[in-house]
Amino acid sequence: LFSLPLLIGGVTLAQFARLVVALSNVTFLSLALAVCISTLFLSARAALAAVLAALFFLTFGLLILGEDVLHISNGSAEAAFFYLTCPLYTLELCLKTPLREPYWKYWLNLGGLQALAWTCLIVASLRTKVAWRDLPAPALVGRWRDRFSNWRRGRSHARLAWRRLTLEKNPIHWLES
Repeated sequence: LFSLPLLIGGVTLAQFARLVVALSNVTFLSLALAVCISTLFLSARAALAAVLAALFFLTFGLLILGEDVLHISNGSAEAAFFYLTCPLYTLELCLKTPLREPYWKYWLNLGGLQALAWTCLIVASLRTKVAWRDLPAPALVGRWRDRFSNWRRGRSHARLAWRRLTLEKNPIHWLES
């Protein structure tokens, strides 16, 4: 899969090698970030939304923030440090002509992505000690919290009545909902 740009053409072997290293690094970062964030949330949907938001911010948010708000040009030395954890900046550095762009920016960016990935894995390892225990849920304080918790888990009378009604009318609709 990584060799498609080389097979299609227009990419040198050095650019292809940097691209393979960068894509492997970005894949490792995205998996480490997903593991880290999934240990912080109990809900799979909330964890997925947080992972997508974090990846979107790292990929596009940093570029938008740097170029439009802080007016950092991509060729400057401060861009290499500001976009230290930006995967899109890494991929941009892969396709630059080797003689024009210094290599230190590429390796600095890869190091930043690796540092963030390993930090996420360490946080996930430390958090897993607490997150995956089979401990009882903490007691909810107050009546409104109990009602909200029951409603959220589908235990309220209105939701149960709605489920019974949809089950009687159309079982397929009940399964979909």
